[in-house]
Amino acid sequence: MPEPRKLFERAAKLARLSRDEREFLARAWLLAPLAVTALRIWGFERVLTHLERRRFTPSRRPIGVERGETLVRAAFRTGLATSSCLPESIVQYALHLETGPEPKLVIGVRKEAPRASLLDGLAAHAWIEEAGGSPREPSFSPILWLTPSGRSGSAAGIVR
Repeated sequence: MPEPRKLFERAAKLARLSRDEREFLARAWLLAPLAVTALRIWGFERVLTHLERRRFTPSRRPIGVERGETLVRAAFRTGLATSSCLPESIVQYALHLETGPEPKLVIGVRKEAPRASLLDGLAAHAWIEEAGGSPREPSFSPILWLTPSGRSGSAAGIVR
């Protein structure tokens, strides 16, 4: 259990959030364990297929992509789910479908110094960009992306 001072600091941060940000954070906190479980049980392909069926219907005030990322990370950090970029990005994508701006889920790779592993010297990362916006992770080469209008990229045919 965190010490009282830390609890007060967290409560103060929560109080400074706008109503829309608090709602985004609460929904991310609830979706976090679902995303992790769905990836473990259904796998990446089935989760992507489910996301493809959802439509972009923003009915709330938009939360910017960078701010959304901060809120989703906080939800994973304080929740029950283990955190990594893929489930965080899936949660953020799903929430931006409802709040805006129009999201783009991106999976990218880059070369790294060789290590003793199955994918020696290859790093992968998932993140969210605003559809039509500028790239947010220039050190990674996108191989797959998902927008409300569909899936694309050099790996789109592989991940089917």
